[in-house]
Amino acid sequence: MASTINAKTTGVGGIDASGDASGVLALQTGGTTALTIDASQNVKLSAAGTAIQNSSGRPILNQTGSVLQVVNALYGTQVTSSTSTIIDTGLTATITPSSTSSKILVMVSQAGVFKGNSANLGANFYINRAGVNLSMFGYVVGYTSVVTYVGTTISGVYLDSPATTSATVYKTTFSSSGVATDVQRDTAGISSIVLMEIAG
Repeated sequence: MASTINAKTTGVGGIDASGDASGVLALQTGGTTALTIDASQNVKLSAAGTAIQNSSGRPILNQTGSVLQVVNALYGTQVTSSTSTIIDTGLTATITPSSTSSKILVMVSQAGVFKGNSANLGANFYINRAGVNLSMFGYVVGYTSVVTYVGTTISGVYLDSPATTSATVYKTTFSSSGVATDVQRDTAGISSIVLMEIAG
């Protein structure tokens, strides 16, 4: 429960107040809670569309475009492939959006050494959500037209609209075109992924 302060909208105008020992304060209008303050002084808006405004009426919290949370992860274990089958690089992160209208900004930095030991061959890289490749951020990486080893780090950015409030997994995947491709080679290359929830 909570101690409540309720601005009445029916009957004789005024404010009703009730209290308990929970240490939680609820502010209500018309009997509906708009905001709660818990015993640790954390403030929580009750409705996803609610915004706190300044004296000019400009939203200052939970407005469209606000960053609601950030998740990041690193991965440094070597993964190798030399086939066209798309496989995981091992780089992955999970985020749970707070609203179905939120967007997720995905930013990845993929480290690796791409063995260009055959001319005209390289590797393709993708940003993947829940098993679906959303965006290719590297195409024929490692191609040099000569027989050589190529080491590099590539980056990718994708703005996703997952339309869910369930835990959502993002990762990178890759395929090769016949040339052995290493990512996070010899555990020296550390790949990273950052997920940012943006209020929609």
